[in-house]
Amino acid sequence: MPPLISSLLKPSQPEKPVAANNSWHHYVPSNTVFVFVHGVLSDALECWFNASNGAYWPSLVAGDVQNFPVPIFNGGYYTSKLSTHYAVPDCAKELFDALHDRLPDPRPGSNGRLLPPAASHDRIVFVCHSLGGIVVRHMLTNFPEAFRTRKIGLVLVASPSMGSQYGTWLRYLAQALRNETAQTLQFHSEDLTKLDYQFQQHLKTLPAGSLYGMELAEHHMIVPGFLSKAGALLRIVAPPVVPRGSALRYFEDSAIVIPETDHSTIVKPRGIDHGSHINLRRFYAKFNEKMPSTAAPPVAPGQGATVAPEGKFECRDVFWQIDISEDGDASNRMEFLAISAAKDVRGGAPKYQLPEVIIAPGQTTDFYKDEDASSTGVLLKGNTITFESPPTPENSFDVVLQQGDVSAYSMDASELSRNDPNGGGYDYVEKKLPFEKAGRLAMQIHFPASLQIEKVDAQGFRLIGNGSEGATYDHQLTTDARRGFLYSRLLDSATLVLQNPAPRSVFRIRWTLAEPAELPAEKAAFLHARRRRLLKIRSQFESGQPPKAALEALGDFANVVLQQLPSDIQPHILTGQLDVSLMAVDGEDSQKGEVLRVCTCLNDHESYWALELPIGRGIAGRAARSLRPRLFAPSTSPKARTAAEDMVRRAYQPFAEQLRHRWLLCIPLWEPQRCHRAIGVVNFGTFDSSQAQYLRPLGDETTVAKLVAYASEALLKRL
Repeated sequence: MPPLISSLLKPSQPEKPVAANNSWHHYVPSNTVFVFVHGVLSDALECWFNASNGAYWPSLVAGDVQNFPVPIFNGGYYTSKLSTHYAVPDCAKELFDALHDRLPDPRPGSNGRLLPPAASHDRIVFVCHSLGGIVVRHMLTNFPEAFRTRKIGLVLVASPSMGSQYGTWLRYLAQALRNETAQTLQFHSEDLTKLDYQFQQHLKTLPAGSLYGMELAEHHMIVPGFLSKAGALLRIVAPPVVPRGSALRYFEDSAIVIPETDHSTIVKPRGIDHGSHINLRRFYAKFNEKMPSTAAPPVAPGQGATVAPEGKFECRDVFWQIDISEDGDASNRMEFLAISAAKDVRGGAPKYQLPEVIIAPGQTTDFYKDEDASSTGVLLKGNTITFESPPTPENSFDVVLQQGDVSAYSMDASELSRNDPNGGGYDYVEKKLPFEKAGRLAMQIHFPASLQIEKVDAQGFRLIGNGSEGATYDHQLTTDARRGFLYSRLLDSATLVLQNPAPRSVFRIRWTLAEPAELPAEKAAFLHARRRRLLKIRSQFESGQPPKAALEALGDFANVVLQQLPSDIQPHILTGQLDVSLMAVDGEDSQKGEVLRVCTCLNDHESYWALELPIGRGIAGRAARSLRPRLFAPSTSPKARTAAEDMVRRAYQPFAEQLRHRWLLCIPLWEPQRCHRAIGVVNFGTFDSSQAQYLRPLGDETTVAKLVAYASEALLKRL
């Protein structure tokens, strides 16, 4: 038949758009990206393409600029009848890697220029059809750290969260083909039930305002064209591919059935007036309202990014040793060995600006230079290292610094959830390399035995733009990091060694924390009774009836302390300048955890009664957690301070700004034979500098041991 006649008799087919898995379909600079993820036995083209009129849903979204001024990424994964052991975890990993790759710009004239990774955008909206929703939920659940700082929109379209009855009916065929993905889609399959539980838990642990979702369900079953006459009956009798209960499971406020759609047509809208597109538009409007973003769009190098010049700082080795104490502090020793380049981009003397150290919670100390280990001709002022002569390979320098993190790390998951509610159940240390070049990076952490660790691993991230926008998870850097990572539970240490670490990278060692062990019922009851007895002393003060016996006991303790002083010093002590107080542990409020409250004191200060000092914080809180006395005796000479003393100074938490101790001894009250937990703390100190010099002799080990024995025996029994 001649081509002309053939074309007249055969209707023309709509032209298909250019689309491929894991590629940019449409790009405009934005802090938000839409990621379309196809379903089973489909791909980025066929899933969203309406063959009847040529409409392509990603193109409809791209053309609806007023409502969707965003770039569009076609996510995807391998799926086939013969995919055999390529299961959901493999699909999720394939998609995850693609989201973190720099891929070509689809715009004309881009000449292969690479765009920022889709995952580097501040807000990511996943539009998922069928199996795509399962793949994305698996990815979000199993790679939570990669999306922890992102705002996520999740649109599940006809996604069988709990499987499909059709998958169950076809299970024997799936088993014969050894198709693990198809077997997963069985109704209430073991894999989907497990993922459902994990995702439910994931939603509960997410910070507020970090994920907003919508679920769309199909209306009726798919009716093949050759059964069109029986279509109405089949739509009534036969269930849809994904039943409502499986498709609408997680987001009750945004669970919608799209009329007159089946499992296929629900993602193939003919135009912007289609129900799926209208609801996507409504969803995005609510997403903007609930999760506004002020972050700048990610910028790829060469497209206006402000990138620090490479070679500004070069050295042979960067070594960072972190020793974490049972108080949650960390002593840091940072060594920059064989520095061969340090260029100041503004001109002038060669300098190196130490990267800003930010910790949450807690605070950092100043940097201190180890004079003995550092080269001569190196000056440290604040966070800036200045070299008297320019470093070169022939004239290299060593710089060794000390610095401390105060109250930065938690001992268990419960403490972490109070200190950092958005921490995700783990703590970490990380080293940024915004412009440094090093032949080797080594990080080593020593953990205290009291730290409740479940798991330790390493991760790598890539800095975005000039680094101010943050960093995005990088699969290759993480792979490199884990190859050079070693954790020894026996030695309570973790080590990460990397040869020639990539520039503009971030490497992190993180550890998952476990919940603290519960006390046996008998010990818990004993501890509760003892603590309540001390807290009753406080309630008597609040009722206007100060307990005479408690005040007398506290006075006796003060006299015992003073008796430990040399006889020639005692006359100089002014009792009115002393501060003696008793604190009890209150663990009634599960949200606050265990806190210390003042029960009685010899010199009443109004601010005492408002104090709630968490266990582990401040000098008294540290004594209560470690069950060891703690001494705070700050040096009067700033020049004599070291990083270790600076940590103690910053660990101290005053009752009030006008009440800052110049000398303080905190002794925990507990009964070792009954329970290894603090009941309270007795404090002895002064706010007066002149009195502090007379109390310093009390700080020797022998005297402190005597005071501890008296407090835990005579004082506690009398109270």
